[in-house]
Amino acid sequence: MDIKFNCVGCGTHIVIDEAGAEMSAQCPNCGASLNVPKAYSVCWPDCPQNIYEQIQRSVLEGIEKGETMRELTKRVQNEFTGVDKKRAGIIAQTLSKAVSGAAHFKELKDAGYRTKRWVTSDDEDVRDSHRACERQGAIPMDKPFVNGLMYPGDPKGDASECEGCRCYLETGTDAASEADRINDEEMDNDPKHFNPR
Repeated sequence: MDIKFNCVGCGTHIVIDEAGAEMSAQCPNCGASLNVPKAYSVCWPDCPQNIYEQIQRSVLEGIEKGETMRELTKRVQNEFTGVDKKRAGIIAQTLSKAVSGAAHFKELKDAGYRTKRWVTSDDEDVRDSHRACERQGAIPMDKPFVNGLMYPGDPKGDASECEGCRCYLETGTDAASEADRINDEEMDNDPKHFNPR
């Protein structure tokens, strides 16, 4: 399979045989010296690594701007030429899940929770590996689940674990987390800490 990437100097779209992965090349248009990217990304075997990284940056920028899924899908199509709309939508949704999953994981850690639980949608479409994560129950916050992910949508995982995932992360049910939950409820009900308007 060919490696497709853009020149960093002039933006020319370049196609090189995969045997040239991670070698040096010269742009045929502007003559810039280029490093040919790895043939494929870890997450999507059909996507060159440098294109995957461009997609990540572009989708993150779109999320920060509050763009819709349709707009994020268009960003994927702009970066990954030739990808169809359905595939681009799956990539946009998966990257959005990764961003929200990472943010929620960080929030729980920053709030001091020590354990986490993987929660599935509990229907026939749930992957067996995700059911196995859910069966683990509460595990330490800094340990990966049995599928190797730190949280649902973890971008370090393989596409087979992340694409279309509808799972989410909750705090564990250990004593420390339960004490935190009770304390949160008490603060919510205490007029000195919470004043609804």
